[in-house]
Amino acid sequence: MSKVKKIIPSFFLMTALCGCTTQSIEDAKNIVETKTYAYRYEYETEQNGEAITQYHEEKPTNTDYVEDTEENILYLQSKASMLKFMKMNETFTNGDCEYKVTDVIATTYRDYAYELVNDEYTEGMMDYLKKIRNVDDNGYLTDKEYRFIWVKLNIKYNGRSSTKLNMSTSLYVKKNDKLVSYGSYLIESKELWLLPDSEEKVAGRVAVNPGEEMDMWICFKAKYNSGYTYYMTGSFGYNDDPRLYTGNLIELNIEDKE
Repeated sequence: MSKVKKIIPSFFLMTALCGCTTQSIEDAKNIVETKTYAYRYEYETEQNGEAITQYHEEKPTNTDYVEDTEENILYLQSKASMLKFMKMNETFTNGDCEYKVTDVIATTYRDYAYELVNDEYTEGMMDYLKKIRNVDDNGYLTDKEYRFIWVKLNIKYNGRSSTKLNMSTSLYVKKNDKLVSYGSYLIESKELWLLPDSEEKVAGRVAVNPGEEMDMWICFKAKYNSGYTYYMTGSFGYNDDPRLYTGNLIELNIEDKE
């Protein structure tokens, strides 16, 4: 069966870090996680055509901008034995798919997206990115502690019928030998950019066909420190209580382009 290669962008925002955990089973009880508002969300289109994202436990916003959510603490209850640590370029499976993370780029420049994402997706993508606050007139983040973190993910679908994959994911950071969870929320998926009147309400849905292979760019906005080690959750589609997350954590080797 022939393979089709394509690039699909997807977006997430990250709030500030807090709390701590270790990788050991003994200390896993102490894992701390920030508040995650959009592990469930609703995407709506107003009559005037404006896209509105409504976050879990938050009132929907009616502004023209996307803002980071308020930080709160949640305690991850999963034992370390239920977390699998992996490296970039290491193939792993989730459902009927094989995945591997191949590249990670951090930048303060919003418009760097044009160098990464296929032209067919850039218009809708940039319409949304331009609504993010704290970006100057030249497209750079004003707070230099933050970065747009782009993660390139290769996906091979081995299922027997066409479907939509839920690609929800989030970040962790290793600080002083402890793992700290960043609260995250999905901005938009490809389907919702191209179809603003779509009835699809599930975070990060990406359509795939049997035998299809693709590269997908996932974008986060997060605080960045080169002294820390970052991880992305690889058990995609996890939309429930973030305190109970179990599964893959992929270590990210980030190339910082500032």
